[in-house]
Amino acid sequence: MNITITRTLSLEESDALTALVATRNAQLPAGTTPYTPESHLNEVIGGHIEGVVANAFDTSVRRLVAAAKAVPYEQRLAVIAAVEKQLS
Repeated sequence: MNITITRTLSLEESDALTALVATRNAQLPAGTTPYTPESHLNEVIGGHIEGVVANAFDTSVRRLVAAAKAVPYEQRLAVIAAVEKQLS
């Protein structure tokens, strides 16, 4: 999926973003490509989305663990074997 987001920043928002990017660029090693406001926001949003994905996965795993605890040991072993087989 490719999403394009258009947002018009107020002068205050633009100034704050410009200052943030300048601070971030000042911390970069010499010779590193500096961030632009667009590349900074792209990285921040990408990191947020990765966090949402990780949280969704972790929630699914916790749900499976809770469900597996409710079945007998032998069934849990069978589930573990089936999952490991799928992943190998």
